[in-house]
Amino acid sequence: MKNAFCFTLFLVYGFACAGQAAHTTAAKPQHPAAAPGPMSCAIEGKIVRIIPPSNADSGTVCAKYPCRAMVKIMSVFGCGSSVSQSLAEGDTVTMRFVYTLHKTASLFPKMKVQYPGLKKGNKFTATAEERLKPGTQAEFIIFDYKLK
Repeated sequence: MKNAFCFTLFLVYGFACAGQAAHTTAAKPQHPAAAPGPMSCAIEGKIVRIIPPSNADSGTVCAKYPCRAMVKIMSVFGCGSSVSQSLAEGDTVTMRFVYTLHKTASLFPKMKVQYPGLKKGNKFTATAEERLKPGTQAEFIIFDYKLK
């Protein structure tokens, strides 16, 4: 009788914990990219304006192809503990795309991961890394992204 009571109690406890775990994970929206590091935010963004190349980019691929865009933040899935300029839904921020906004297959044919390029109106998910710059506001940099 004592074993049956312990077994029943064990089952009830197990089901209660399983129900609580399912409820906890369902409440948090999941970002498809990796968890953000201490100086980054996992975001969903929309390209609202592509900024043409500037003289400051001479000598880089960004001199020929645009690497900066105004991005409207659609969602923020989380930010690291060291981000000084937090991103919020509805913000519009200038972001730099390391591999340009152009399709990468023709620019970097030997690169393992290829990106399709981004145009005005495109939505994407990415991890935006914050880079601090002396005397100015921080800059957000995108290394990789996924089209929505």
